[in-house]
Amino acid sequence: MAIENGSTVRWFHSDMVGAPQINRQAGDLIAILDACLIDGFGGATPDGDKITISGEVATVHFSGGHDFQTLAVIEIEGASIPQLNDVWRVKSATGSSFTFDCPGIPDGADSGAITVKRATPGFWEKTFTDTNKAVYRSTHPDATGFYMRVDSTPIDHALVRGYVTMSDVDTGSRPFPSVSQMPNPAWKLSESTSAPMYWSLFADESFIHFLPHWDVSPGEHPPVYQFGDVVTINPLDTEGCVIAVQDKDEGESSRGLHSNVYDKNKQSGCYWGVGAGTVGPESFYRLGYSLDPRTSGLDTSSPAPHPYPHGGGYAFYRPIFAMNLDAPRGEIPGQLQPLQSRNGTTLTDTNFIHVPEPAETQGLLVAMVTHCRVDYYSGHTAFDIGGPWR
Repeated sequence: MAIENGSTVRWFHSDMVGAPQINRQAGDLIAILDACLIDGFGGATPDGDKITISGEVATVHFSGGHDFQTLAVIEIEGASIPQLNDVWRVKSATGSSFTFDCPGIPDGADSGAITVKRATPGFWEKTFTDTNKAVYRSTHPDATGFYMRVDSTPIDHALVRGYVTMSDVDTGSRPFPSVSQMPNPAWKLSESTSAPMYWSLFADESFIHFLPHWDVSPGEHPPVYQFGDVVTINPLDTEGCVIAVQDKDEGESSRGLHSNVYDKNKQSGCYWGVGAGTVGPESFYRLGYSLDPRTSGLDTSSPAPHPYPHGGGYAFYRPIFAMNLDAPRGEIPGQLQPLQSRNGTTLTDTNFIHVPEPAETQGLLVAMVTHCRVDYYSGHTAFDIGGPWR
């Protein structure tokens, strides 16, 4: 396959060429979601030899340079060799070319009307739309098909709410959170004096992690806003869809936003579309591995972070549970909690690094995001960018 195990995992950030920006304008969030989930972006045209294939490795040539770094997932269109018109993961990159493995394609060259762009996960659709409004859902056969409505009219935040069903851009039933639970659920995008703002997005066919770094004050952290289907424990659980939002007027320091702290006491803004104990929405929380005895994670006895890598099996990361009624209902797809504090590497807000895991932990392609609080000590989180997540 063009991508290992048919993975639909994709990752994007605001420094990529062609990426939409948060400019404090109406429609900013819709532009980002359209680019990452529906259309792709960063289209470029190879020139010169265009694509040459040797020993089942394709080299794509750009005399003027390109922005497709190692591990990027790209989509090729317009090649005269039909097998090349697919989605591929970049194996290596220089300033004027990149390569990818193309097993089964014989040696040769392709000089068709080729374009290359950032690949989307597929299976996401923009179901309804209006001026600065849009509704998205996953159409994957295994997805819940629940809806995420976005009103991106406000310039510093977008109003975001889930629905079990919708009939048009403004009409839906069984909202989550309900209006009484949170009148104005939002994904905050920027502060009133700052633009553009960094952002990153990680997604597969039915789950989105969106991290806008809207507060650059010392000690503050980008949130992890989320929407989509968790990896449920019970395969008969067909309603395991969640959303993580905040009240539009609350800042990180107010603790109104709990979607970036992972313990039992942090549930505000985090909801199941259909709870285990009721037909309506119920709060959920993410439970990781506690590195701090002050938190209420799985382990409350550890007085300090574990060494890097973690001594028990040489692991770096653990998955994060999605909890419903104080019991694990599934796992958060793709997000990983480090088992130790920062590893001494200085990371910037948009710095994504490839951290290959030791063979004992099966090997992951990981993007690390710094200053994202999922525990009082760890200060960063990580996302599996190889996949699949489910």
